[in-house]
Amino acid sequence: VLAFSFIWRGPERSSQIFGDWLKTHSGIEVISRDRSSSYAEAARLHSPEAIQVADRFHLWQNLRTTIEQFFIRTQVWKQSFFVTDPDSLMAKISPEHKAVVVAQEQAQPKPKKLITRRSAQVVKEPTKKEKVQQNRYLRRLVYYQQVVGMYQAGMTNLEIAAKLKMNRKTVARYLKAGSMEVVKTKPRQPGPSKVDLYKGYLEKRWIEEQPTIEQLHQEITAQGYTGSIGPIRKYLADFRPYPGWGGGWYKHQSRPRLLSHQLPTSSPNKSHKLSARQASWLMFKGARGDELKKEDPQLLPQLVERNEEVKSFYEVLRGFAKMLKDKDGKGLEEWLVQAQASQVLEAVSFARGIEIDKAAVLAGLNLPYSNGQLEGQVNRLKNIKRNMYGRANFDLLRARVLRAA
Repeated sequence: VLAFSFIWRGPERSSQIFGDWLKTHSGIEVISRDRSSSYAEAARLHSPEAIQVADRFHLWQNLRTTIEQFFIRTQVWKQSFFVTDPDSLMAKISPEHKAVVVAQEQAQPKPKKLITRRSAQVVKEPTKKEKVQQNRYLRRLVYYQQVVGMYQAGMTNLEIAAKLKMNRKTVARYLKAGSMEVVKTKPRQPGPSKVDLYKGYLEKRWIEEQPTIEQLHQEITAQGYTGSIGPIRKYLADFRPYPGWGGGWYKHQSRPRLLSHQLPTSSPNKSHKLSARQASWLMFKGARGDELKKEDPQLLPQLVERNEEVKSFYEVLRGFAKMLKDKDGKGLEEWLVQAQASQVLEAVSFARGIEIDKAAVLAGLNLPYSNGQLEGQVNRLKNIKRNMYGRANFDLLRARVLRAA
């Protein structure tokens, strides 16, 4: 059984202070440390017989920092990633019905770019109303599939209605239709507008003198118009000066509604953005073999397959992470050759640092020693320090820490 005790805390982090302490404490067999060169040099000079062990936690930390440096340099994380939402309605629809929805979407006319005063703006994203309509349509389609499936399984209309909490008349209508066409929403025909009687007058006045909307509103109000100014403004929005037009005004005769589709995209995929830090954590967890949650299992393969440099770098990471996780340094020499051959700047630099401190790294991979107890003591020390911050000096802090230990 190993016993741990806190015996000394230096006033600052330096090789000289650590070396002076080692001079007065002979017989030390193992020194577990981080990757600091100052501690390594002090241990080499003043306790050469001791085995230096590079702490595994700090090796993991060095590895993750290397990954982040790689992404900051390459900027591959700036490209878009796509993930499938498993809870989307499209993901619940059967393949044959999904194919019909996709075909309907592709059959919609594509938006045309118009040369207008609005710089030919085309709305790429569906409106909020369109998204709501599409979600309702997909929800009805899911219900339709469930109704048909239950009926084919031998359930009655009343049992289906009770199970799905639907009106029995709706269940009967779905079964009677025998086709998914029954769940489509019939397009509503626009009703008459109060502006209809005055469109000829408005067009004539606009082409002749181009008065303000407010002035036109006053003129047709005097003629009996009882509506607001909004419908007038909406109707006259179709009149725009044509770039390069010699003079006058015109009405765009075939101006379509600038919508990308009548139905929003049927794909359950959505775009996803990562920061350099997020990308580094994702690759770090993948290299360690950690359990990936939420969208990570879909993002990691896309990240690794961005290009050959990323793929090569990821293989180097996995090799070192496996040695750390298995606590086995037998393959370190082979890994160093692999890292150098990858020609990835960050991998080569990381391998060079491991080569310089190879003896300590090998000890860290093979021996059971680590800084685990020390890090716990550091956490306790910080808590004591915060409690007495601004009210005492270093001497009291050291006394409290050593006394408690």
